[in-house]
Amino acid sequence: MFGEKLFDREKKHTREKEISVYLMTVGVCLFTLLAGSKKKGADMELTPTFLLGVFLVLCALVCDGIYGPYQNKICNTFKPSQYHLMFNMNVYELFFAVIICLFDGEFVHGLEFISKYPKEIIPNIFYFMSTMGIGNIFIFTLQANYGALTVTLTTTLRKLISVI
Repeated sequence: MFGEKLFDREKKHTREKEISVYLMTVGVCLFTLLAGSKKKGADMELTPTFLLGVFLVLCALVCDGIYGPYQNKICNTFKPSQYHLMFNMNVYELFFAVIICLFDGEFVHGLEFISKYPKEIIPNIFYFMSTMGIGNIFIFTLQANYGALTVTLTTTLRKLISVI
């Protein structure tokens, strides 16, 4: 929402949408930061790992704030289908993933693992591909019909429920 206000000054949100975003943000922050340890009396420690995690979460939010308004602009200008959005995102994702895996050597390790355990891994790969495809169709349908803010709210809530 902040990114939309910053990059797309014409975008106006209803008061209800703004309140729901603020409440969800405060709730997730309180749940995450104040949940504490399972040990009684244990305080949250500011370890390097914790600070790295907070930094990465902030980076993800900044990327959402930048990417969301542009995605909305593309949807409003060109009216692509959810399948077109999903195809383009997956092509770019595949391109960068293959380059990174080739660069750090993990591509070869992945192929070796698949060739070593084909009966165990290939059905799981197809299961993952199927469920990921269905999930992507849902997310990109939300994007095409309701916009980036609704997608961000939905995925954030899904992540919170997964953590719980």
